[in-house]
Amino acid sequence: MDEMILRDLLKEKTLRDLVVINEKADLDRVVSTVESTETPDVVAYVPPHTLLLTTAMAYQNCQGELCKLIVSLNQLPCAGMAIKIGRFIGELEPQVVQVADELGFPLLQIPMYQTLGEVYHHMLAYIWDNENEDLLYALNIQKRFYNLVLQNASLNKLLSNLGMALKQPIFIFDLFGSLRGSSNATKQEERMAENSFSMMVGELLAQDETAAGEENKGVRDYSIYPIRAASYNTHYLMILETEKRMNTVSSFVLEQVLLIFGMYFYKDFYLCYNEIQQRESFWCRLTEQKKKDAGESQNLLLEGKELGIKKCSYYQVIIGRLSQMEGRRFHTPKFMKKEEQYILIYEWLKEQLEGVYHREVLVFPDTTSWSYIFLVQERRHMAEENMRQLHQYLWQVMGLQLEFSCGNEVYELETLSNSYLKAKASFHNGELKNGVDYIHHYKPQNILELLKSLSDNQIQDVCVQILKSLAYPQDEMSLELRKTLKTYLDCHCSIIETANLLFVHRNTIRYRIKRCEEILENDLRDPDYCFQVQLCLVFTDKC
Repeated sequence: MDEMILRDLLKEKTLRDLVVINEKADLDRVVSTVESTETPDVVAYVPPHTLLLTTAMAYQNCQGELCKLIVSLNQLPCAGMAIKIGRFIGELEPQVVQVADELGFPLLQIPMYQTLGEVYHHMLAYIWDNENEDLLYALNIQKRFYNLVLQNASLNKLLSNLGMALKQPIFIFDLFGSLRGSSNATKQEERMAENSFSMMVGELLAQDETAAGEENKGVRDYSIYPIRAASYNTHYLMILETEKRMNTVSSFVLEQVLLIFGMYFYKDFYLCYNEIQQRESFWCRLTEQKKKDAGESQNLLLEGKELGIKKCSYYQVIIGRLSQMEGRRFHTPKFMKKEEQYILIYEWLKEQLEGVYHREVLVFPDTTSWSYIFLVQERRHMAEENMRQLHQYLWQVMGLQLEFSCGNEVYELETLSNSYLKAKASFHNGELKNGVDYIHHYKPQNILELLKSLSDNQIQDVCVQILKSLAYPQDEMSLELRKTLKTYLDCHCSIIETANLLFVHRNTIRYRIKRCEEILENDLRDPDYCFQVQLCLVFTDKC
């Protein structure tokens, strides 16, 4: 339903005898109520969009003051003034009509045979009838949409029903500027709406209220209304008008529509939070340090497959942390503004990364540290440039800083916890590159740190392949040969130094080294091979 305008009011049968005095009167002004008064200071107490009825008795000897009243009423703004000319004022002076024309302020003449009381009651009754009809329509809208929400209707279905009710193109945007849905709109109108919203999103976030605009070509008007889910405007409803002069949708109807969409997104928030809890629990189980039995590992792999985790030869964990939230508590189940922001960002990151990279980058939440965990399953994804773009856009839209920390590369899913721990540690001891202070790169300490990314099984396989029976010796002779081999390599293959350290004869050392070469099936004079043997001896010592 449309708001009442003066043009429509004057079409009412009982009011058709009222005459518009000034040629440039703006009859499209909204009329919300009617007041009848002769008080000169009427501006102080009449509400906006009032149509004022008067005999102008106070101005019969000084119509110049009437000009000042018209200017003040216009600033209010006021719908216009209906004067019973002939009672105290014989006619309006030209200067009064001129001032009204300059402002587009409507001046109406009440016929002598009608009293102010009759006109007042006719007008008020018509406005009230219109408002009652409007209220009933709004309540029907509320009932219909409330039932749809209870039936778990999709956003597209809600928009479709609203489009049929309003008969205008409508759109829903999130605060990142993404179009979430539309109704009654062509592709061209969608593009027009997206361009308009992108230009105003910063202003909307700053002022946190309704905005209106006009397309440059002068053929489209639009209004944007914020939708509040809990304590924060999370989405925006845009109504695109289909004619140059189109009455705005009734405030009664809009209030109900915005309330219903707020309920929908509030419900959606809790569904998203349930997902966050499930994914956070899974990540904790996946990366916990305790040894898992075969059944538990298999169940985790099956659960992870549903979330997009796959078997591959490369993994890396990157953590994105909202640095301004550090030290705060994540409140549930009653969400405050910062919790809503966290959930909105989580949904946005999932869309930006999992959708674009076909789930080769997965997003997991960590509400305890206000962080997002990115599991990278393809080497070329989540480069520094991607992190820069996410950081800059989030700062631009929400004024929040997303700080990144990168873990080391690992090559088995079982060693993912190692990359995760390194990512957490890199916030404190990572390396900054290219002058970017919000991306902490993993900095390996030495070659042993790199090899720690291998699983125990992989290490054992490599060590047995290199050391043969000397990898995990069981008999006394093999233990003695292993000890001699290790000392020999530590002494840079010096027979004399090895003999001195072990307190045995040099010939005994020569014999033992020759025996080791036979077991290893390799020559210990090869430096590269000796280095491999030394590493394997170190790793098997730790097992």
